[in-house]
Amino acid sequence: MPTCPLAVFHEEFYSTMVIKAPLSWLREYCHIPWPVEELTERLTLAGLEIDAVDVIGGEYENMVIGSVVTAERHPNADRLSLCTVDIGSETLEIVCGAPNVAAGQRVPVALVGARLPGGMKIKKARIRGIESNGMICSEAELNLSDEQDGIMILDHDAPVGQPLKTVLGDPETVLSVDVGANRPDCLAITGIAREITAITRGELRMPSGRVQESGPPIDEEASVVVNAPDDCPRFVGRVIKGVKNAPSPAWMTQRLEAAGLRSINNIVDVTNYVMLELGQPLHAYDLDTLAGHGIIVRRAEEDEPFTTLDDQARTLNSKILMITDHERSIGVAGVMGGQNTEITDQTTNIFLEGACFDAVRVRRGSKLLQLQTDASRRFERVMDPELQGYAVSRAAQLIAELGGGIIATGMIDVRTPASPVKPIKLRTDRVNQILGTAIHQDEIKDFLEALGFDIWVDVALEVRCPSFRRDISREVDLIEEIARMYGYDKIEPVVSRPTLRALDENSDASHVQRDRQKCWEMDVQRRLRDTLVGYGFIEVVTHSFVHPDKNTLIEPV
Repeated sequence: MPTCPLAVFHEEFYSTMVIKAPLSWLREYCHIPWPVEELTERLTLAGLEIDAVDVIGGEYENMVIGSVVTAERHPNADRLSLCTVDIGSETLEIVCGAPNVAAGQRVPVALVGARLPGGMKIKKARIRGIESNGMICSEAELNLSDEQDGIMILDHDAPVGQPLKTVLGDPETVLSVDVGANRPDCLAITGIAREITAITRGELRMPSGRVQESGPPIDEEASVVVNAPDDCPRFVGRVIKGVKNAPSPAWMTQRLEAAGLRSINNIVDVTNYVMLELGQPLHAYDLDTLAGHGIIVRRAEEDEPFTTLDDQARTLNSKILMITDHERSIGVAGVMGGQNTEITDQTTNIFLEGACFDAVRVRRGSKLLQLQTDASRRFERVMDPELQGYAVSRAAQLIAELGGGIIATGMIDVRTPASPVKPIKLRTDRVNQILGTAIHQDEIKDFLEALGFDIWVDVALEVRCPSFRRDISREVDLIEEIARMYGYDKIEPVVSRPTLRALDENSDASHVQRDRQKCWEMDVQRRLRDTLVGYGFIEVVTHSFVHPDKNTLIEPV
């Protein structure tokens, strides 16, 4: 069983994590009725702090799609290439310094007179004795990413001579959202969209999780055994066969890069895309490299050697959870896979993993190996145990659409039965007592249902939390959600009346009486401190309240 969320907190757990959310991506899942400035203000008031708002891309005036006809070494410079580039209406000669330029590529071309997003104006220039009539641009020069080591390569079917805006679109606004450790559901584009729809009372349009299965039964293709069910309460897998490993389409590459991730290939990109979209980390294995086509989840052996995808040889211990096949270890669970089963250019058959790993186990493994990844930071925050099947199916369908191939019939789903979720009783009078408001029960019900909670109306409201809100366990947690939706800015400051319990003097045992007296005095002090701080006071311990012997250490006579 997964560890209770309250039991996994420690200093590192309280750190926040920033997710970059492109507005065009958010708009796929929800309607946003406000300009960017109002959206950021409303999200911040609802508890999602917006660190920054960036605009990537540009208007791309006087920039077109070109086709590199030839790319030869510059006669007067070893590190430059002399390229002829077809832009539809004519062929230009352009000097290019990028090491990755090659004949046959579709590339972004800034014509003479164009102004790059950074302000640089393109002019005719003589470079090492040869005139250059434009520039073949990198992603950094187009303000799409920080990638500046080579030119940007467009899809092979990009229309030559058409404006660059045809494939790159309009400038993209990206929100940097600072997500607290207690809100892992918002480490996803759909999670932020859910918050927006809760504010607007609009419709949340979740991406499809339907798959078109046409392959053989999955039991004939792969198997999964979980030998550490406490560390892995759920493990889901799908198989896709006959996939072509290729570059991702421009729309996916642009979204990944806008969100801060580098494009690798269509298979790996889909796993990253779905992680950003739904919040569930995924991993793709080359099925043909899995010994016995099987996955085993177990604890590592003491001093077990393993080389991770970053080419680092590591020594493991029994506190680390491992993914293995029938012969060897193939990944550190929730952290990083290994080189022995990674996706390569030759990969055609894939085993796709989506798991719910114990937060404590992943955090310990990450800390012991001094290795933190986008996946581990999500697993450390307690995963939604109902998300894995949806995410794996979503990714499998995308891989089949982008890389061809067929999806095996069925899905492997190994899971430990979870304890039933107990409803939380919520009292309307308690809500208003805590918040100093007069919110009606119907409005409270509306707030919580907009956030995905199920409500039963009795003497008190009975609230059942959705699986993605593992941080909610008490009535006061629900009251905080109501405060967010009601609006912190609408809550008027009210002077509260602290209540102090009277000391029960009916005790025959003097030592019990003394203990009660001491506890009562400490309780009074704590409540007075809390009350005064609530009024805006700051507690100061000055030298006059410090023993004279200690005071001389600070101010020696």
